[in-house]
Amino acid sequence: MTAIHIGICDDDLDFCTELRPLVDQLLPQPHTIDTYPHGEALLFGMVDRPCSLLLLDMELPGQNGIEVAEQVRETYPNTAIIILTNYDKFVYQGYRVKAVDYLLKPVSVESLQRAIQDALTQIEQNDRSFISTEWNYEIHLFRIGEVMYFRREGRHTVLHTEKSALPLRRNLNDLDHKHWPFFVRISRTHILNIAWIQKCDSATRVVCMMDGVRFKISRRRYEIVEDLLMTHTTVLSR
Repeated sequence: MTAIHIGICDDDLDFCTELRPLVDQLLPQPHTIDTYPHGEALLFGMVDRPCSLLLLDMELPGQNGIEVAEQVRETYPNTAIIILTNYDKFVYQGYRVKAVDYLLKPVSVESLQRAIQDALTQIEQNDRSFISTEWNYEIHLFRIGEVMYFRREGRHTVLHTEKSALPLRRNLNDLDHKHWPFFVRISRTHILNIAWIQKCDSATRVVCMMDGVRFKISRRRYEIVEDLLMTHTTVLSR
């Protein structure tokens, strides 16, 4: 599972102490968190450890949050920014720096969960090598190469990795897998990562994944799958 780096920039140390375990609770996947008391410390720290996700207070000593956000956006355009403030007067300025969300303090678990999920979705959209999912108040971000396959199960799409299976809040047809060069749709119910295919039997049109699960390729899609396998792998057996 992908580790992401999170920055919390707020001069209220008590608030940072309260916020950190909430983020830990919502992100069970590997992650690191650094806290910064002002914008100058944040910008200096991001030189060595850029933040994928930044929770940024507006009322900072020295440069205010908007000024800091503008500098972050200029140097790190893909950083997802969540604005934190005691006042709602900054909301339109937050839009100016393309903030993912705008949270009023005190921050509730529900609003933070929604904001973090939106932030991870933005990270996924900015960098198509990621995909995010949320389930039971936990939010996960995966590198797309970690995904073995997507399976439609009833009304849900389930993302399968080597160690987990998690529902996605999107239809299988809505997955933009064409941007992922090693993924191929083999039927109405499955999209596979060919890097995780162990072997493919052309006589039966059955693929065996590295976790031992077997899938039948539809007759209509078999030539497409065969061409992709021949191009990218040597697992096709005759």
